[in-house]
Amino acid sequence: MTHRKEAAADFPNSPDAARPPAKKTFSFAAVGSFVCGWFALLLNLLVVTSPLGGLMGVTGIVLGAAGYRRHPLGKAGLAISLVSLLVLAVWIVSLVFPFFADPTFRFRS
Repeated sequence: MTHRKEAAADFPNSPDAARPPAKKTFSFAAVGSFVCGWFALLLNLLVVTSPLGGLMGVTGIVLGAAGYRRHPLGKAGLAISLVSLLVLAVWIVSLVFPFFADPTFRFRS
């Protein structure tokens, strides 16, 4: 690769000489979404830490939406955050549904 750049410097009319160097993109929102998504998924696997996992999942979704077009990790973080919220929804349904399915259980009113 170095040889090609040296050759482009020797020939100023070559296509490589006119092309500006590639700009590296980095998005803190995308990386933050990826990290928050994984932490949310790990926290949502336990019932005790699921409220914190829910907050991390929502944070991951917001950051993933912000970094969606800037970096591939934005898409991955958004997907992982959505999966973590799906895990949280399964926990909530599995904890609440038995109360509604039991005919002998009555809420105090």
